[in-house]
Amino acid sequence: MQPNIPIAIVCGLAAALALVAAARVPSVGGALIPLIALPVALAGFVSNAKTSLAATGVAVLLLGVVTGLAPAAFFALTAGLPAALLVHLALLHREGGPGLTLWYPAGPIIVAAALWAASLMAAALVLSSPNGGIERIETFVRSTLDQMLASGFGGLAGDGPLGDDEKAQLAQSMLELLPGTSAAFWMLSLLACLWLAAHIALATGKLVRPWPDLATFTIPAGTPLLLAVALGASYLLDGLARLIALGYAGALLAGFVLAGLAVIHFNTRGLSWRGPALGALYALIVIANTKAVLVLALLGLLDSFSPLRRSAEPGAPPG
Repeated sequence: MQPNIPIAIVCGLAAALALVAAARVPSVGGALIPLIALPVALAGFVSNAKTSLAATGVAVLLLGVVTGLAPAAFFALTAGLPAALLVHLALLHREGGPGLTLWYPAGPIIVAAALWAASLMAAALVLSSPNGGIERIETFVRSTLDQMLASGFGGLAGDGPLGDDEKAQLAQSMLELLPGTSAAFWMLSLLACLWLAAHIALATGKLVRPWPDLATFTIPAGTPLLLAVALGASYLLDGLARLIALGYAGALLAGFVLAGLAVIHFNTRGLSWRGPALGALYALIVIANTKAVLVLALLGLLDSFSPLRRSAEPGAPPG
């Protein structure tokens, strides 16, 4: 199939405008940056994967002419190309028999998003460490911490009770959390754009594939080994290599968190208290972030070895 050029132009223009607006209007930048891949994904879901790629090309061309090569490259690597790839995977299908079409499963798409996001984080770390050292990254983290403390973050003032040793420990913790949380954030942003674009296409009656039952997805079998390698490397290595390993571990761990959520969504189908229970779960994730996330990741990891899902209640809606 050939790309739909009018759709590619409109969606590419929308993506380019979103990035420019995010860069020039800081007050909306935090909300727009995670969504810059949305128009590219939408182009694919209402047409085909080639249209997503063409929309990426339009956005890169416009950004290159208007703002320069750096913003164009940033968009291509962080939003346009990964969104086009994920849409391509989501639209892959084959005939499984008379009247049966088998679509590419969601699990490998989630892992692909995780690996892309972690690779972006690794590239950013390498570019920030031209000599292989992490001094510049450490300086950035310490500067960020000083600004947070000066603004009273967490109820602490810059001249508050934290001593130099405590500040150093806190800075080290932030340094170790930075790669994994950043990679996980961008992975989830890409997947959110994919989900939202598909929902928009579905709502307008233009979605070119059936809506998947996302609560049934499973993480590919080899992914726990990848996570184990990344975690092992983060313990055995140091410096820049350790930060890169932490980035991959964080992104892959986020995939298992999604799998854990899918297990809960599936196993609560048909239950009268499902709505309040899911609401309480998401509130718990916000309140007790780290502990709740680790429990969900463990649940998703267990599901990859021994499926924890039961048969859905007859007539229960997907979700």
